[in-house]
Amino acid sequence: MAMDFDTYMAGVQTKTGKTWREIVEILKQNGFTKSGTTATIVKDYLKAEYDIGHGHAMGIWRHLKPFVEN
Repeated sequence: MAMDFDTYMAGVQTKTGKTWREIVEILKQNGFTKSGTTATIVKDYLKAEYDIGHGHAMGIWRHLKPFVEN
């Protein structure tokens, strides 16, 4: 049986004390919606700041990407 997205992303809150939604808002507030922002940039930031791994970072990127300027 497949795990739903929110259940999977609960690991982010366990590790960081912040929900994935809060982290998306933090990324928006810190300029990660500017043109040229890539998944790799976000992934590297999340690893450095929150020790978030690739899978969780890509889940967060999925919800941030619609806000990134073209």
